[in-house]
Amino acid sequence: MRPAPFVEDTRTILFSKENHRQMVEKEEEEEEEEEEEEEEEEEGTRRAERPHGRIANGRVASEATDSHSLGEFM
Repeated sequence: MRPAPFVEDTRTILFSKENHRQMVEKEEEEEEEEEEEEEEEEEGTRRAERPHGRIANGRVASEATDSHSLGEFM
């Protein structure tokens, strides 16, 4: 004996909702992983671009050598 048509429709709807929920969760996890990878890449880029020389007052050496200070030495 087959169940009534509305019972089959209900099962299909529930299955579809569960399937959709799983797909959405998977997509969200993938997006989070991509964002984390991008943040790690950005942090690595920032570290690579950061100059290593510092001046006593804490400013980066490149910040201290602006046009005014260069003019003083010339």
